[in-house]
Amino acid sequence: MGSSMNLTTTEALQVAGQVAGALGRAAIEGGALVLAVWALCRFFPRLPAALRTWLWWIACLRLLVGLAMAPVRLPLLPPPAAAAPAATVATASPASPTGAVVPRTVRISDEAAPAALSWPAVLGALWLLALLVQLAPAARQLRRLRGALRFALPVTDGGLHGLWEDLCREMGVSEAQLLIAAEGTSPQAVGLLRPRVLLPGDRLARLSPAELKMVLCHELAHLRRGDLWLGWVPAVAERLFFFHPLAVLAAREYTLAREAACDATVLAVLGEAPQAYGRLLLTLGIAPRPAGLSALATAATAAPSRQHLKRRLEMLDQASRSRRPHLGWWCLLGLFALFALVPFRIVAAQEASQALRLASPPPQPPRPPRAPVAPRAPRPLHHSAKSGDEYVLVSANGSTTMNGSMVDVDRARQLLGPGEKEILWFRQGGKEYVVRDPQTLKAALALFAPQAELGSRQAALGARQAELGSRQAALGAEQAKLGSQQAKLGAEQARVASDEARETSDGKEVNDRLMRQQDELGKKQDELGRQQDELGRKQDALGREQDALGKQQDALGRQQDKLGQEAEEKFHALVSDAISRGLAKEVGR
Repeated sequence: MGSSMNLTTTEALQVAGQVAGALGRAAIEGGALVLAVWALCRFFPRLPAALRTWLWWIACLRLLVGLAMAPVRLPLLPPPAAAAPAATVATASPASPTGAVVPRTVRISDEAAPAALSWPAVLGALWLLALLVQLAPAARQLRRLRGALRFALPVTDGGLHGLWEDLCREMGVSEAQLLIAAEGTSPQAVGLLRPRVLLPGDRLARLSPAELKMVLCHELAHLRRGDLWLGWVPAVAERLFFFHPLAVLAAREYTLAREAACDATVLAVLGEAPQAYGRLLLTLGIAPRPAGLSALATAATAAPSRQHLKRRLEMLDQASRSRRPHLGWWCLLGLFALFALVPFRIVAAQEASQALRLASPPPQPPRPPRAPVAPRAPRPLHHSAKSGDEYVLVSANGSTTMNGSMVDVDRARQLLGPGEKEILWFRQGGKEYVVRDPQTLKAALALFAPQAELGSRQAALGARQAELGSRQAALGAEQAKLGSQQAKLGAEQARVASDEARETSDGKEVNDRLMRQQDELGKKQDELGRQQDELGRKQDALGREQDALGKQQDALGRQQDKLGQEAEEKFHALVSDAISRGLAKEVGR
């Protein structure tokens, strides 16, 4: 039981350390992009609010991508210096039932092994604890929002309802509901699946019809832009990276740019003057933004702070004069997102990764099947194809014996007459000759017959070798399967041995159980070893048979060489006799 608890705690600390490492990398890489977006907005203050919104949204998304996605490695750096060679030490293998000393390769390092309780693990645990602490206020905010929706009433005023429907048609927003909320709320859009707009009941009387129209238009702009869905990314990034000031900056700037984009939409759709809309913002005043994850489901018209309200008022005049972003801006934004969201990491061309293997030594890999010796083809009469040595003999059964190229074969076949099936074509002294005499052709075929017969025997041996190779491959597959099972058993033996090493002398019952497990695993390992040996013996037998066939192939090859030399001398005498007797006709005469 104690061993199980220790293992669980160690794994939890390892996970916490990994989380802290991922947070650190994502914070650094995402923070760099946040700074880049901040500089871009600072140097180009007239960027349309819609573009600024997307820039800050991409910066927030980059923080989440860096936390959830493994980096794409770019091998641009020079390869690292060669690491120190591994030292081979002799250790007792837990997988060996006799305790035999088996050499294993391990990396000897001067550095001490890191402690289980490291700073990354502590930081990761504190981060997880801080996230849990934030759940309570977030739950309270969500309950308040649900309470406001529960007691909200549908609109009964005909004029207000007609204004709402006209604006919904003009803005292209359907299935949105207008509700009158209780006192103490500000105008806001809520709901992801059921979009609704809440109007404060105590402020309706203080808003003129023009101001009310601007409020409704602003909230419908949020719904048309999909801000309730898009707002998840900055809100989650701000909560997960609550310790990162740049993450807080990115979420705040996104909210400001989003509200400015909706303000610009109101001015463009209704044609109102910036001064009139500014007076509306001052009338609505400041309504603190909900904290925690409850901010995901709302988008309010009122500003969350004085600084926020001041900056929105300053941006109204620019919004009234700015044009809608043209296609070029959106293309540039797409390229920016493509390169900004992929977490690249520049690494060395060849990263050395050395793993410390303390498990039992893996079984020897199965011997690969011996490749069959390819049968030798009958050698041509001449060992080279230099000019004057080419010949082609076309037999009646359609086979061709030649020394030369396929051009020579085509040349010989072109010289076949109508109904003619046999011909001997050769080149000598720079001249081409054709022999059609049956006796000469029969003598030429007789010269090549022994080589053809040997070639058939070599082909039969090659087929036998191929069949043996197939059987060797099948045995190799069985050996590989057994090797995989041996490796799994070795890993299990290593785990049990590690458990044994952690137990103290007080845990006698646990130690006995672990020793019994080790014995059972050892017996299974021995059985697999016996099966592996049996397959090895079969493999050796096939190998010996393969060697015997190879020797036969070599003997046939030597016979082929001897017959070739004899046939060469007889062939030269045959063609010389055919020329002298006029049986070889010169082509073209």
